[in-house]
Amino acid sequence: MAYRVDIGELQKPTRLQDGRIIVDGLLTRTGVFIYTDASGRDFREWRPASEVFDAESLKSFELVPVTNDHPEGMVSAKNARDVSVGTVGENVRRDERFVRAPLAINDAATIQQMERGKVELSCGYTADLEFRAGTTPDGEHFDAIQRNIRGNHVAIVDRGRAGPQVKVRIDADTRVMRIESKVRNMDAEQLKAYQKSLADLAKAQHDASENTKRADAAEKARDEAKARADAAEAQLATLTTDRDEQKARADSAEEGRKADAAGAEVKVRARMDLEDNAKRVLGDEYKADVSDRALHLAIVKRVDGVDIADGESDDYVRAYAHSSLTRAKANKDSLGKIRTGAGHVDDGSGEDPEVIAYEKMIKRSDERFKGSN
Repeated sequence: MAYRVDIGELQKPTRLQDGRIIVDGLLTRTGVFIYTDASGRDFREWRPASEVFDAESLKSFELVPVTNDHPEGMVSAKNARDVSVGTVGENVRRDERFVRAPLAINDAATIQQMERGKVELSCGYTADLEFRAGTTPDGEHFDAIQRNIRGNHVAIVDRGRAGPQVKVRIDADTRVMRIESKVRNMDAEQLKAYQKSLADLAKAQHDASENTKRADAAEKARDEAKARADAAEAQLATLTTDRDEQKARADSAEEGRKADAAGAEVKVRARMDLEDNAKRVLGDEYKADVSDRALHLAIVKRVDGVDIADGESDDYVRAYAHSSLTRAKANKDSLGKIRTGAGHVDDGSGEDPEVIAYEKMIKRSDERFKGSN
């Protein structure tokens, strides 16, 4: 952080009844300021409008002490009573390229000196220096940029205190100001230490900037890695869900296949039993290449002599045929009549093998009929 002193300008004062004066002053301005070290080397520092008129910068000059010449070092609570001759007002504001503010001067001796021509201002403030050479928008070269300007005090000084090159013209009709400054006189050892501190500051600022860049890059890389991890986790969750859904569908399909196979087996056995029953009942009139319904209708017709209406359902026809077969089983005489009507010839033996086989078949048919419903 550098300590700087700039030359400003006072305007025509207003005298109060008690002898104090209020004067509007131009404290400083934007632009390139020339600071000269003890060896005579000029160092050009740019004060951009963004820094000079920054709200915090302007506010820092409110109510700072006004001194008669600059004190040794900064004004603080320890020396303010001894060096203060007035106060800067609260209305610190921008005026084109300038910073303008009212000053209240309370010290009679200082007022007398001002009346004899001591009417220039010199701001004492601190600023952070960004050591970066360049050119302003107006084409002026600079070696560094002042940042974070903070006011400490405003001094009333003699004209030319900073040397002939910083004299200002002050009258009621013009407002001309050249602002330059000097680094306080230094011997060779002080100058060497000062230059080293500037170099150390520049390096520290550069290192801080690089560290910030690295930290930003690391944070960005961390965020990107987290985003990738989140995306991978989401993808894994999706794949797991898809796998579980596919397994569920496969299990369901397998259960369906097993159920279909079992159902098909039941249907095949039921068809075989139906064909066996139809053969026994229908005899030569049996036809294999017809539907289950056709066989059921033929059995009902043969056993009960009933023609079932076409509008009746397959379940109704199947149940009726089952009932007909049950009645035929219970009445062997009826079965004989049915077989004789179907063209069957009895050999006259005591037990008809076909009747025995038919009874067994009816039993199996009963059992399988239950499974087909």
